[in-house]
Amino acid sequence: MTKKLQKLILFGASPFPETLQIVQDINKNKPKYDIVGILDDDPDSHNKEIEGVTVLGPLKLAKDYNDVKFVNCIGNYDSRLTKYDILKRLKISVERYETLIHPQANINSSAKIGAGCIIHYGAMVYPYSVLYPFCEIMANAVIGTNNTVCEGAIVASLVATTPNVIIGHYSHIGTGACIRENIKIGTAAQVAMGSVVFKDVPPGVFCLGNPLRFLSKSEVPNELLEKWEILLESC
Repeated sequence: MTKKLQKLILFGASPFPETLQIVQDINKNKPKYDIVGILDDDPDSHNKEIEGVTVLGPLKLAKDYNDVKFVNCIGNYDSRLTKYDILKRLKISVERYETLIHPQANINSSAKIGAGCIIHYGAMVYPYSVLYPFCEIMANAVIGTNNTVCEGAIVASLVATTPNVIIGHYSHIGTGACIRENIKIGTAAQVAMGSVVFKDVPPGVFCLGNPLRFLSKSEVPNELLEKWEILLESC
């Protein structure tokens, strides 16, 4: 008897092709997913096709699909908190989000991966690390031993972290950044590409360079600041 494919709807037209590649590569090994469509709030994208998949309409239509799982592809360095706003607005239970792990990612058996995470080609997650829901680990990034990657964080390609790093909620670590052991990257912070991080980064701060410089600070929702403080107290 043929196993029924899991239906998926992906959020976000612009980042869709990158996530589609993961789904296609998973299906090459053994068919598992059927992409029903894309939801995006940009009206210019509606009813158009991307890589043969139709943009069905705005995100609010998610409530009309009861037999699918969702994948939230939205979020980059300047829209990292947009993902947080969308998840809060849609009020979809975390169990309805599918975790996608590329077949050529390397996840240690002791690592824990939350619901709704997206892990791309060549990424490595070392022992005892924890990825909370909705994290995205891009191609060839390395998450070191005993790291904590909090909800919604985005770790770009070629990032390397060492042991005992904590990456805060809805933060963004830019391409090629390196993070020393025992460092804490605050919630909603942004580390620019190529940066070398030898000191803790406060919540909401944008930093770059080697040596690292703090350049600006964004407003962080109180709910995320409270989550960050609770996490630090538990460590």
